[in-house]
Amino acid sequence: MDMASRTTAHAGVPAAHREVEAPGALRERVLAARSVQELGEAVVDWVESLGFPLPSIYLEVGGRLRGLAMRGYWQVLEGFTVERGVIAETFRTGDAQFVPDVRDDPRYIAAVPGVVAELSLPIRWNGRVVGVLNVEARDPLSSADIRIVTEVATAFEQRLHQFGGPEPESSWQRLARRSAELAALADPSDIGRFAVEVAGEVTGLDSAVLVVEERGELRVRAHGGPLGERLSGLSTEALGEVASWTSSATSAYTVGAIEGSGFAGHEALRRAGVEALASASLQSNGGRHGFLLAAGSERCAFDRSQLQHLEVVATHAASALYTALALEALRERAGQDALTGLGHGATFHDDLGRVLAEPGATAVLLLDLDNFKQINDMLGHVVGDRVLLECSEIFAGELRGSDRLYRVGGDEFAAILSVRDADEAVAIAQRLNRATRRHGRARVSIGIAMLEPPLVVETDTALARADLALYEAKRLGRDGVALYRPELRTDALDRSNLAADLSLAVERDELFLVYQPVVDLAGEGVLGVEALVRWAHPERGVLSPAEFIPLAEQYGHIEDLSRWVLDTACRQVSAWCAERWARDDLRLGVNISAAELGPGLVTDIAAVLERYDLAPDLLIVEVTESLFMDELGAAPPLRALRELGVNVAIDDFGTGYSSLSYLRRLPVNILKIDRSFVLELDDPKGAAVTRAIVELSRTLGLSIVAEGVEHASQAAMLRALGCEHAQGFLWSRPVEAAAFPTLVQRLDAELRPAGGPGRPAVMWPRPVEDAATLLDEPDTRCGDGAA
Repeated sequence: MDMASRTTAHAGVPAAHREVEAPGALRERVLAARSVQELGEAVVDWVESLGFPLPSIYLEVGGRLRGLAMRGYWQVLEGFTVERGVIAETFRTGDAQFVPDVRDDPRYIAAVPGVVAELSLPIRWNGRVVGVLNVEARDPLSSADIRIVTEVATAFEQRLHQFGGPEPESSWQRLARRSAELAALADPSDIGRFAVEVAGEVTGLDSAVLVVEERGELRVRAHGGPLGERLSGLSTEALGEVASWTSSATSAYTVGAIEGSGFAGHEALRRAGVEALASASLQSNGGRHGFLLAAGSERCAFDRSQLQHLEVVATHAASALYTALALEALRERAGQDALTGLGHGATFHDDLGRVLAEPGATAVLLLDLDNFKQINDMLGHVVGDRVLLECSEIFAGELRGSDRLYRVGGDEFAAILSVRDADEAVAIAQRLNRATRRHGRARVSIGIAMLEPPLVVETDTALARADLALYEAKRLGRDGVALYRPELRTDALDRSNLAADLSLAVERDELFLVYQPVVDLAGEGVLGVEALVRWAHPERGVLSPAEFIPLAEQYGHIEDLSRWVLDTACRQVSAWCAERWARDDLRLGVNISAAELGPGLVTDIAAVLERYDLAPDLLIVEVTESLFMDELGAAPPLRALRELGVNVAIDDFGTGYSSLSYLRRLPVNILKIDRSFVLELDDPKGAAVTRAIVELSRTLGLSIVAEGVEHASQAAMLRALGCEHAQGFLWSRPVEAAAFPTLVQRLDAELRPAGGPGRPAVMWPRPVEDAATLLDEPDTRCGDGAA
């Protein structure tokens, strides 16, 4: 049967007469399938036989959705990204998508004419979404149709489990995908980092360097892995000898030990800790221009495919790199940034010097993308480049013809404006801010320095003022605008001194934790505890987190500080459990900064829980709402935490992100209502907002905690509104660890009704629908001996 006849063969089956049962031959094909590919072909034939002429199945391969099987299409849309389209949204969110009228839905991507409706269902394996079953229809789809297709999707999932999940990506498929990603990069630094990363993947070695010949000399352009730093320090002579090994061949590798070979280059590598290496030359336009070297600290043998893969990576890296360098050189001559085509930093500096010499008021704007690092780290450099281009287009579209826009750094832009006064400059900055929030995936903070006659300043002074204003915009809350004022310079010096002290705070044992109880408003006593860090500064006294956490993020101390908090808090809760006074399901809340939300967070948390023998669901990771401005960046690490069994709470809910869609899309299971709402409970409008939040949380199956409760009347009203749990000064200020056991015993006695249970039986957080899939290990709570 040809494709045209397939499209119409079953189109006339009335919805009322459709049955999910497959004809005998098709049922046998589904059961007899010997591969995932055969299964997919049988299932789309099954769906087509039910009267749905446009079925398709996509499975995720290497971050894209690849067509496994489809019917009725004369053109195939292949390799969907997970960023746009109905099918992509189904995969990304894990929620079924039903579009009753595709004409009214901007997500719809047309592949064939005449489609009226679309149904897209997630395919799961081992608790995660691995693909999508999609049906497009030329007639409206009924609820019975949706039920039928859903049952087919379930049948496909069941058979997929029997195959052990989707067929893994082959090494050559992965190589092709990674090579395509490499070829798509435009920035020489990104190309170097990516090539080094892939070199390690294809050889199985943990370190790599990219060495490029520039102006007749070899220099390391990128390095990675535990040996990368030492390899980047090799002498020019050693690099030259390594390059000579590939001068007469495409690649070279070690066989056995490298010591005693007689080559000076080998001796330099051995001193760097290298025991095994493979290198491939960078070939472009008929010449060799360097090499890509992968290295490891343990001896190993290489097979032919590993060397072939490394050669392919080196060839693609050479082509992409030299194209990018050529474009960069051309744009440098023209004063343009290689990626965006905007003026670059040197051009900005020169232009600003000329403008400052002219009469009239000038505003210098520095624009920094707040969440770009998360986007780049989580989604990769290709998506990062797209976001930079997107933002440059948004900025250019909002500025006037007389304004000048530049890209001056990785995620930093600048603008020179001719304005009447500071008010006009602030209005333009706010317009840029709103446009980015409305149309872009990133958010921007903007610092402004006004330069007005008769004031005369040097270029560097103008930039320093704009930079101080930019810091102020970030300090007041990201996604903001700030204008320079003289006192910011004094503040900056003070911050710098405090940051220097903070770098030594852990070593000097100046940090300590205090603990605030979380109570059950229904009278079940203390259910949990939030750990809060304090800094006993030797000269300034005890400092709150608001006074030093932003500094830790700015100066790169946040990871060390937060790991100390996590380790100390878990060790303390483990000790309390061992003392047997604490309930064995006492939950611990720990705050996590957006700056920590990287790939290593989950590994670190799992290691700490294992170290102190704590069940994962005893830990609550609290993240601020502003983190969810970047749903795509936030989702992977938070989802990994939920899969580990750790709870995720939104702290200060209601004060940050303006969209509620992330509550459904992201793996959170606790909301913490900000204290500002609690303070307004005596106002009817304020109480209505809190009631709406409580009802929303119930609808979504989320637990809820009210923060900042100070009066019994507030607790009573929260209880009446249906709020389950709370914390605040009404019960206790945060106390040090030694005082916490006595506090809990007193609160339990006060809060539980007379004759009540000796131990609370309330479930908190509320179990989620897929809780059974979150933990594979037995729940040992606080340890093997917990009651």
